[in-house]
Amino acid sequence: MSLLIPNNERCRERRRPTNRGYGVGKKREERGRKKGTERTIPETPISLKRLAMEIVESFPNLAGAHDKNGNTALNMLASKPVSFKSGSSYWLRNIGSRPFIPLQFLLCLVYLCIPVWINDSKLTGDVEDPQRNEPVICQSKGSFVENIISVVPWLNGVHEVKKKHACALNLAKRLIAKEEDWSHYTNSCGRYNYDDDDDRPIFTTKTRRNPLLQAAENGIQELVEDILGKFPEAAYCFDSNGKNIFHIAVEKKDERMYWFLKKNVARKEGMMAALDHGRNSILHLATKPGANPGVLLGNLNQMAWDVYWFKLVYYDSPPHLPWYPNSDGKTATELFEDNHSRLRKDAEEALKSMNNSLLLVSALIGTVNYAAVFTLPGGFDSNRDSRGPGRPVLYGTDKERGLLLFLWFTGVALYAAFLSMVLMVVIQLSKFASSDFFTALPFRYIIAITALYVSVVFTILAVFEAYDIIDLHINVYIFLGPALAVLTIVFIDVVYLTLCRLCLAFCCSLSHRGHMFEAVIVKHSIEEAKLYDPTSR
Repeated sequence: MSLLIPNNERCRERRRPTNRGYGVGKKREERGRKKGTERTIPETPISLKRLAMEIVESFPNLAGAHDKNGNTALNMLASKPVSFKSGSSYWLRNIGSRPFIPLQFLLCLVYLCIPVWINDSKLTGDVEDPQRNEPVICQSKGSFVENIISVVPWLNGVHEVKKKHACALNLAKRLIAKEEDWSHYTNSCGRYNYDDDDDRPIFTTKTRRNPLLQAAENGIQELVEDILGKFPEAAYCFDSNGKNIFHIAVEKKDERMYWFLKKNVARKEGMMAALDHGRNSILHLATKPGANPGVLLGNLNQMAWDVYWFKLVYYDSPPHLPWYPNSDGKTATELFEDNHSRLRKDAEEALKSMNNSLLLVSALIGTVNYAAVFTLPGGFDSNRDSRGPGRPVLYGTDKERGLLLFLWFTGVALYAAFLSMVLMVVIQLSKFASSDFFTALPFRYIIAITALYVSVVFTILAVFEAYDIIDLHINVYIFLGPALAVLTIVFIDVVYLTLCRLCLAFCCSLSHRGHMFEAVIVKHSIEEAKLYDPTSR
């Protein structure tokens, strides 16, 4: 953010017409020299953004000023995704960017509940001396809420992050509002200049960074929405590699950005059918391995996400692109298999290794519950002279209801463990092709893990019910709640990302059922056209 702060010479030059401001600044500078100290600007992000907003209000012409590299203040904001909500781990769509998902979900809820107000009125004070100012930007209103937040350091940390995001968004809105013409970005990015001598088009290699494309590369959703809201024509620019904003969103695998562009950009069909300088289509760019850096994925989830993303872009792209080769002569499908051969093998090994361990756990849980059916609390009636020899002793007594619950719990646990074992064997015998990671393998994995979770839960319930039957004079249900809560939290942490990817894959399949038939027709048309092409003979 240092670019947003003008040097003393520029500030003094701007303020020179007002004698009072110049004299105050001059006297203050002389006092600082006499003391032998230099006045420093606060280094906290919030203070810098506050100071930047003061400068924008006091010197509006500095909003579009640029340094020797051609970067403006908007360029600097577009290069800092952590300064915005969409680039942080406090956004619900970035669930998975932290190792423990339930804790991150709790942080996101706290972030949403903490109020932050921004005063948009023009600030007063001395820009050259920010320490004497008392800015009112990003200050929480309401002393009661403020006192509660300040007491808890954890809440105070989340509050500071939210204030930083609010300040950055407010500063971005002000900078965009001060922009009157976006052509000084678009004319130097993705435009052709003409030589006066022979009238030949020459592409400008020394270009200025476009904040819109920069924000798209860094996944800053707020900046993209605000820029396109004021300058819709900015979407038709492309960078030095010939990539437009759709290419960048697909390459970065930013789903939120991709859906926003599809909904709000006009003439998107031509942009999605365009090629970059390497003759790569939007489908070629979707084959790059790796997910959005805001989310941490394992090998299984990474492969499932890449296959889903490729399928989604495949369904949205024109039908001829899957068979269109790039400059290396590879189609998108061939490039996807080449780029994901190693990841597919790693995902297969990881899934098989985990599957072997879980298969053993399922077998043990099933064995324990099978044995528990024949070792009931109270035992069996072994008296041959009784009316019901071989029946449970507690059957027909006041403990009959507890005994039936115990049998029901062990039965459900046994069948769930058996289902989990069957599905894990099916996973172990899968082909592990790339298409299997779209819905088949994630679905089997989710059902197997869920069945294992159910078997563990009902085994715990059976244990506590057995303790209740034999009257231990201890309230065992005090421990039941924490045990089930811990187990449920671990289960959510394990299956959340895979379940989200599976739901997206199902929605993608149901909404694009007719695209495959259309693509096959186009493929046959291309092959028939080649037969009658005289240049191919």
